Amino acid sequence: QLEVAECFATHGTHLKRLKIMGRGRSGTKRRRHSHIRLVLREIDFQLKIAQAKTLNQKKRWAIKRALAEAEGETAQAEREEIKQLEREAEKRRVAEEATKGKK
Repeated sequence: QLEVAECFATHGTHLKRLKIMGRGRSGTKRRRHSHIRLVLREIDFQLKIAQAKTLNQKKRWAIKRALAEAEGETAQAEREEIKQLEREAEKRRVAEEATKGKK
């Protein structure tokens, strides 16, 4: 359901390390790093279907939209189930503490 809107890679800091060579010589190794910046956005399926040039592309975007909606529904159901289980566990914990307090 997400797509990459922007992606930038820039130079990071270079770490200097010792490079040991033969005949008693030494040099410096540069350990290079980089920064990556990704900007994500939600896919606008209606726009993608409208911008599709061929019928096959429109079918593909429609299939992807249906899959995304199905995944969203299953994820929502899982979140609700987890919340319900957490509530039940909290009730049990409170009940156990209450019974321990009475003894």
